[in-house]
Amino acid sequence: MEFRNNLVSANKFVGITLFFGLLVSVLIATFGFTKLRTSFAINGMEIEHGKLYSLEPSDKIHVYFNKDVDHGFQEGNANLAHGNVDFREVIVKKIANARSTIDLAVMYLFDPVVVQSLKEADARGVKVRIITDHEGLAELNNLLGDTKIEVKDNNGGVLEEGLTDEKSIMHYKFAVIDHAIPDSAAVLTSSANWSEKGFDINSNNLVVIENQDLAQAYMYEYEQMWSGKFNRDKDLRTNRGAVFEIDGRVVELWMSPSADPFTSFEMRYVNLIEEAKKSIYFATFNFTLPRISQALEEKFIEGLDIKGLSNDGSWDILRSAYFDMRGIYHTKEFTPWKKIPYENIRHDAMEGEISSLHYKYFVIDEEIVATGASNPTTSAVFTNDEDILIIHDPLIANEFKQNFLAHFQKYGGTTKNSKIKITDFDDENDRILLKNLTGENIYLKNWRFLSTDEVLILNEYFPVQEFIIEDDLVLKAGGRIEIQLPPAFINNDSEDDEFMIRNSNDDGEIYLFDENDLLQNMIWY
Repeated sequence: MEFRNNLVSANKFVGITLFFGLLVSVLIATFGFTKLRTSFAINGMEIEHGKLYSLEPSDKIHVYFNKDVDHGFQEGNANLAHGNVDFREVIVKKIANARSTIDLAVMYLFDPVVVQSLKEADARGVKVRIITDHEGLAELNNLLGDTKIEVKDNNGGVLEEGLTDEKSIMHYKFAVIDHAIPDSAAVLTSSANWSEKGFDINSNNLVVIENQDLAQAYMYEYEQMWSGKFNRDKDLRTNRGAVFEIDGRVVELWMSPSADPFTSFEMRYVNLIEEAKKSIYFATFNFTLPRISQALEEKFIEGLDIKGLSNDGSWDILRSAYFDMRGIYHTKEFTPWKKIPYENIRHDAMEGEISSLHYKYFVIDEEIVATGASNPTTSAVFTNDEDILIIHDPLIANEFKQNFLAHFQKYGGTTKNSKIKITDFDDENDRILLKNLTGENIYLKNWRFLSTDEVLILNEYFPVQEFIIEDDLVLKAGGRIEIQLPPAFINNDSEDDEFMIRNSNDDGEIYLFDENDLLQNMIWY
């Protein structure tokens, strides 16, 4: 199998630099491409080919979200983000158009519509291979039934003896279509497992890139797994920072696990965060890497716009970086933030949904997006089979911004489209101050406040209080109003317990819901 690894090696550095210098000149002259930055480092090597992006949206890189986006945040020539998309339609169309091969590595492949399309592809002569995690093998085989499709798993996730007590997982969610055909090759990679929960319930994104070089890079990883090499039995250096030029955009590929932290996506994230000048938005299902948390804190102290979205389960588990961001001590490896981004870190709780925020993406300076199967966790770096794509393109970054801020506002964050903001809370006198951010009166009858103490015992909130506004209160356009809450609406008197997290700020949360039970704003106290 022919494979081109685009990671620039030292002996090719001069030639590649000259090539990209010529490419820059040609693209600028011909298509109006714009140079983004002059250099960046991967694996300790400075790569001086310039980051390019077109002034027009790419027709080779496509992004989809299965939940809400807010087109009010679309800017410039960026596409209106594709929100509330049924991923099945995108995936099945790609499968139906496959001409030769379909190679899938998906942790959980349980969706009957997708499986049926794979069976139909197999029946018309397309070679279909599937790699899955051991936990999903039985259910997948049951759905496949009597077909010629070959399926392999990750041998139960057994690791090198002595490396860790935990088992690894085959966490990929990618497909490679027609890797050997230049005009048909494509990679699909996602934060979603290919199941009803992944497609319909949890919040996820899907990226489709039509490029043979990238497809062959994924196939290098795939063939290793097909031969029985998973986790740390694989080549741990190839594709740990491979660089591609795709449709005028620089795209980096970071596979996992890595040989060491310095050749991993963890250190690349730290590098990107350290280079950030304006903003960092991130949405993660899980987050347990202290280096990334500390780098984010430094940028927040510098004054950058730092906003984060957490899965509710990750919000309150030990070793979660979201404890750091709330100034809470939890384990010795982590350091609580000294400056707390109270309004800017949100989680998908208190909205009456069964869905889970399952994204794994970072948006840097509204120019760069990192997304894929990898959560920023220790297991993603050192043990699991994972991928991250880093796409240098402000237009694609804006599509992710449209998704991020839709969720951020939904979880009570304040944006330019917000209606109302809790501006202050007097916890001694149980009074709360609201501000109308719109040009219209807001009628507050049947709006409700919900408080929850942020001190945790066995991952449970204690206690929860509710107050419903029954009077015909009107918050005038652009005005403020003070609401008197009932006595003891909050409670900070929980007794110590051996299972209790030590909270240096003794913080709790107050949520404000409108008459339609939609979360409008939240404040920490």
